[in-house]
Amino acid sequence: MTVIDTSGWLEYLSDGPMAAQYEKYLAKPETIITPSIALSEVYKKVKKAKGAEVALSVVAQMEKTRIIALDEEIALLAGDLALAHSLTLPLAIAYATALTQEAQLLTANPHLKGLEQITFLEQKAKDLPLLSYQQKK
Repeated sequence: MTVIDTSGWLEYLSDGPMAAQYEKYLAKPETIITPSIALSEVYKKVKKAKGAEVALSVVAQMEKTRIIALDEEIALLAGDLALAHSLTLPLAIAYATALTQEAQLLTANPHLKGLEQITFLEQKAKDLPLLSYQQKK
């Protein structure tokens, strides 16, 4: 099982530079765990940018995964993780969800690199041919 955090969902939905890496996992929604805070954050951001109809469509897509609600165990563990690793609370909740569900957290957030149960995605270098362009003298 794999936990996808808010930034992973937004990267995928916006077809960002790492979308294809997330898509490999999201192609099998039955293997994905989504923390309820990610559902809330993604809904809010999509609704603000694209409106309620699109936001609800995204929520329907996310609901094909296993949504894990924030309970006392996850909340307290998230607080400890936030303190121990200087994480934002939403990221700490996603990480705590992965730990309690014995799942991997799929992330590109450098604050989590090297921690247990993290599958870290590296952004691939972009091909920028214009950077090698040299003006003739």
